[in-house]
Amino acid sequence: MKRNCGFPNPLEPGKFGLNGLSSLSLYNSRWASNRDVVELVLAGKYDHLTPVFSEFIPTLRCPFRCSTCPYKIPKEQAGMLEMGIEDACDYLDRLAEGGCQAILLTGGGEPTMHPQLGQIVRYIKSHGFSVSMSTNGTFAGGDFEPEEVIEYGFTNVRISIDTIKEHASFHGYDKNEVDWCEIVIENIGRITKIKRNAETKLTICIIFDQRNYQELIELGDEIARFKGINLILIRPVIDYFGSDQVPECIIKEVKELVEIKLRPTVAKSGIAVFLPEYRQISLGSVQRQYSECRACGLIGGVWPDGRMFICTETNGFDDFCIGDLSRQTLREIYSSSRYQEVRRNVGMNCFAQCPVTCRPMTLNMIFNQIEEFRSQADASQLEEWVRALQNQHIRPCPWIQA
Repeated sequence: MKRNCGFPNPLEPGKFGLNGLSSLSLYNSRWASNRDVVELVLAGKYDHLTPVFSEFIPTLRCPFRCSTCPYKIPKEQAGMLEMGIEDACDYLDRLAEGGCQAILLTGGGEPTMHPQLGQIVRYIKSHGFSVSMSTNGTFAGGDFEPEEVIEYGFTNVRISIDTIKEHASFHGYDKNEVDWCEIVIENIGRITKIKRNAETKLTICIIFDQRNYQELIELGDEIARFKGINLILIRPVIDYFGSDQVPECIIKEVKELVEIKLRPTVAKSGIAVFLPEYRQISLGSVQRQYSECRACGLIGGVWPDGRMFICTETNGFDDFCIGDLSRQTLREIYSSSRYQEVRRNVGMNCFAQCPVTCRPMTLNMIFNQIEEFRSQADASQLEEWVRALQNQHIRPCPWIQA
């Protein structure tokens, strides 16, 4: 008689019973596709984990001035930092030498505003990295055109947008001077026009708060007219280091709008809609469901001056700086006393400063349960569960919590 039946539940260590594989179960089991990570996790050596992928912030320039930007404070302190092309190549060399497998181009600022982003992307691809990008879709000021995300075979492109009416008030610029929303919509059209059957996944992230949530349906209709968009991601604005969060009553109303009106409309265009569960309620009501940050070593964060930070949610904040790629290798940074010191602090007195909805949140929940399971159950059952997770993946996937 078999001890375990069905597919493994990636969110419950040691548990089986799923009737089939969903995209969400595959997503939450990606970490197990990386054998080096599995070996360290099963040994409980979380302090030995090094980045599988890294955020890469080439510039702090941005056309927007969002009041809730998580990088607002460090940007005010640092000024408009920007990587030189030679420095960017050096940092990428060191990431590759250290075993990093993928690069997520993102901000601080807006990555497409770097004047030599095209050269950086070509260098990223020459190393064999998988590459994705989070962007506001403006593609302004650089040498990189929207169509190139398809031509270079980006794994995923996520374009954040909010509204087609009061865009200026949301992002803090003068709409009468430049209507960036119109430009973003045009750029989405340029990408989808050549996307066809390309493997690049195109995600439109709609960000909302009380200022724009009633426009979700109109914005969804605008997006649905494009062919080639894979996913609409709905997320409330997060004040990462403050307390001014979107009220729960607004989030509840948005959920109803999405389920009753938006999802059925865009489904006709073959576009999926996803509301991350952990973002559907006010941050004030969310309790951290793990006792320690064990996953912080798996996802790197590189600031424009080459400094690295312990978590992508803390990029630019000096207290969380763990090293400097302009002077150290990746291995030197993650074996340094500074890294271990910051890691211990995050697990103790600095933990309260971390945003609850951080990128490694789900991994931390899983790893926390693994440790609880390890202390109470047969280790062979845990290993069997991990092997079953591994069998879901044909090849290692570096986008473990992208």
